[in-house]
Amino acid sequence: MRHLRTQLGMTQEELAGELNVTRQALSNWERDVNEPDLNMLKKICFLFGVNMDDFAKEVITKMETYEKKEKRQFNKYDMAIGLFYGVGIFLGIGIFAWPTALEGRTLGDTAG
Repeated sequence: MRHLRTQLGMTQEELAGELNVTRQALSNWERDVNEPDLNMLKKICFLFGVNMDDFAKEVITKMETYEKKEKRQFNKYDMAIGLFYGVGIFLGIGIFAWPTALEGRTLGDTAG
């Protein structure tokens, strides 16, 4: 919404006046603190001359971008914990598999 408003050279005060809302309400919409209701969205789209579908696609794209930013980044501590667990599993399998692999062999036996 901010993009459309600034393209038209409107201030938040001006757009808020056109929509009969407070500047704070408009600011909250632009900052994604909350969203306008459906009737207000229709009014906004009409005022800017945009199709509601196009406006919705822009909002969805913005939300997806936000979600990607919010995903927790993989860091060195995650890697260390993963390595610790991996080594533990490897050693655990080795400890339990080793006696089974040696069953029936003698000290000088090299054949498998």
